[in-house]
Amino acid sequence: MADEQKSDVEDIKIRLGDDIPFEDETVYKTQQEEPDLVGDFRDLGQQFADTLRSAWYSEERKQFESEMREGLHSFATEVDKAVKEIMASDPAQKAKAEAEEIKTKAAEGDIAQKTRSGLSQGLRRFSEEMARWSDSFTTTEKEPPAEEDEG
Repeated sequence: MADEQKSDVEDIKIRLGDDIPFEDETVYKTQQEEPDLVGDFRDLGQQFADTLRSAWYSEERKQFESEMREGLHSFATEVDKAVKEIMASDPAQKAKAEAEEIKTKAAEGDIAQKTRSGLSQGLRRFSEEMARWSDSFTTTEKEPPAEEDEG
């Protein structure tokens, strides 16, 4: 009877040809094997790298890069033009002249020395306050005083 079933299967294979795949025991054995996670991650990594390469060398990316370069160039040109117009304006020229005058007066007098001294004092005071603030954090991390047992 086993020979009869085998011949029936063979007949079906011949009649159907390659239209219906015939699954034998090897398919079931591979499905029962332990998954290869390392291989799966390697394959995923390779696919990810291939996808990145494809995207990088694609026409869409090249077009996007070209548009970005053109847009940034236009942006820089417009900003440069606006800055030049502002710098050429009367208020900007007056502000520049006033700044030069203040600079000259500061260099001539002791304003620079007083400014340095005041800044130095301010920085030391700020540092001292930061140290106090830091100490307030470390005191909360210390162990609380030992409580005496009553009894």
